[in-house]
Amino acid sequence: MQDKNQHWLKLIEHPRKVITNFKTQYNFFYRLLILLIVYWLCNRCYNFAMEDLNFAQVVEPVTSRLIRWVCFGSQLFLPTFVSGDIKEYGNTFYYLNEPKLFVFLGCSGFQNMVQITCIILTATGSFFRKMLYLPFALFIIYIASVVHIIILVVVVIYHPSNYAFFHNYITKIVFYIFFFAIWIVWEEKFALATKPKI
Repeated sequence: MQDKNQHWLKLIEHPRKVITNFKTQYNFFYRLLILLIVYWLCNRCYNFAMEDLNFAQVVEPVTSRLIRWVCFGSQLFLPTFVSGDIKEYGNTFYYLNEPKLFVFLGCSGFQNMVQITCIILTATGSFFRKMLYLPFALFIIYIASVVHIIILVVVVIYHPSNYAFFHNYITKIVFYIFFFAIWIVWEEKFALATKPKI
């Protein structure tokens, strides 16, 4: 009992030391909390901005080009997973001349690219390293978008009854895994490397 009392007395005597130790022990969770807050704020701002027709028209050249790139990347790898004649025309994938999947803005990864940009820019670390890391992060999001489309095309061709489940859950989990991996690599390999050693 006396040991417990001495423990609490030490906590009261040295609150600054206790707070510092707590922050050191739970640093990852602080950074994760910041990630979630920035992600939520960015998501809200993005949805609000996309409701404005003027903003949507401003970003339309970028988003339409991104959709084309995602369709092109998916088209390159789809013959590996789909037997038969599969073509892409006008952001729509055709299987045996029958339309199967239309790719629109939500499937292009644009929103995720905006979110990862905000998260990296608000994370700890030098601005120069962030500018070097961002193209890598955006490319990984692009790869995730291509994987997302490939999964959906394969599912809609071979298992159309499971399309809604894959679209609403499985591919979102794939996106979040890519997203979280980008953030972990930044925080553990790049952001920490910029901090001076004490």
